[in-house]
Amino acid sequence: PLLKATMAPSKFGALLSTFRTALGDDEKGPPTHVAESLSDATNRLWRIQKIRAAAAESRIPNTPNASNLPTSVELSTHSTSRDRIHLAVALVVVENLPHADAWRRFAASSPGDGCTLYVHAKHPRRFEKNHPELSHRLLQNLRRPDGGSYATYAPGWNDVGVARAMLSLLECTSDDQAPPHGPATHVHFATESCLPASTLRSLAGHFRMNGLGRSYLDHYGVHRANRFEEHECFAPLRRHLPADCARKSLPGWITLSRAHVRSILSCTEDLRPLDLAGAFGGCWAPEEMFFATVLALAGAHLEADVREGLTHAQWDEKARGENRAHPIVYDGMDLYDLIRMVRKKGRFFVRKVTRSTIGR
Repeated sequence: PLLKATMAPSKFGALLSTFRTALGDDEKGPPTHVAESLSDATNRLWRIQKIRAAAAESRIPNTPNASNLPTSVELSTHSTSRDRIHLAVALVVVENLPHADAWRRFAASSPGDGCTLYVHAKHPRRFEKNHPELSHRLLQNLRRPDGGSYATYAPGWNDVGVARAMLSLLECTSDDQAPPHGPATHVHFATESCLPASTLRSLAGHFRMNGLGRSYLDHYGVHRANRFEEHECFAPLRRHLPADCARKSLPGWITLSRAHVRSILSCTEDLRPLDLAGAFGGCWAPEEMFFATVLALAGAHLEADVREGLTHAQWDEKARGENRAHPIVYDGMDLYDLIRMVRKKGRFFVRKVTRSTIGR
C-alpha cells in the first residue's frame, strides 16, 4: 500500500532510513536515536531483518546478508575433513566442577583438534581453592586485549545474571584469538552438572559433517509453548521485544558457531547503551530465552542454520507449573548405561549428573 500523505515527516524519514539500511543503501548503517527506547530499537532491528529476508527470497541483488552471517548453502559446504575444530567449553558454575577430570579427558581425546575451558564462577576464590589447576581458566583471572577485566556476576537461581555471565564468556572466547589451538570454531555452554558423553573426535566429526557455521540448539516460539512458558517466559518480553521474535532454547546450554557468536555480540553491542540482556530479567529461566531470541533478532535463519542441540536433558512430563522447569537428575545411575542412552539419542553431553553416578 502507498504511504499516506499525512504521515509525519519524521516517521517517513525513519521508515525510509530503515528500508535503506536493510537494502544496503545507507552507508552509515542503522540509525541511532539518543532517546530511542529498547522496544523501539529492537522493533526497528526486527523490521530490518524481515526486509532483508523478504529481499533474499525475492532475489533482490546486492542485498546485504543480516549481520554478515553466511548463507545456508555456505554453512553446509564450508567444512572439509581437514578443518581443525577448536571447541571452547564455557562453564558457568557456583564454586566447584565435580566432573573436572572428565572434561580434561574429553579435551585430550582428539589430538588433531582442540578444546579450551573457560570458567565463570559465582564464588571465584572458592573455586580456586577447590580447583587450583584451573585458576588460570577463570574468567575473573582473564583479561581483555586492552588489559581490562571481563564483567562477572554472582547470580542467584533463575537470575538474568546467568545469561550475563554466559555473554561475558562469549566475549572472552571471541577475544581469545591466539590460544594453543587457534580461535574457537564453536562455543559450548555447560554447568557443573554437565558431563561429556562422547569424545572430542566424535564431536568434531559431527561439526564437519554439518558445516562449521552451524549452531546446535533446540528452540521454539510461543506457538509451541505450554501455558506456563507462555505466561512466565514469553509474555514478560513483549514490553521490550517484537512478539514474533522471541524464542526459547531448551535446554539453555547450547552450542554456537563462531559466526553466530559474532552475530550475538554485534547485536548486543550495536544496541548499547540500551541493555538488551536486562529485558530478560522478568522472564523465567532468562538464559533459555536470551540466546535463541538474540540470534533471531540478529538475522540468523534458525530453521535452516541450526541443528538439534547437543546436550541431553529430560523433564518429567507429568509435572505441572514450576516443577516442569526442573530437569530430571541422574543420581546413582550406572554411568555406562547413561552414556549409551545419551549417545543413542544423538547427543554428546548430558546435564544433571551427580557425583554418585560418576563414581559407579
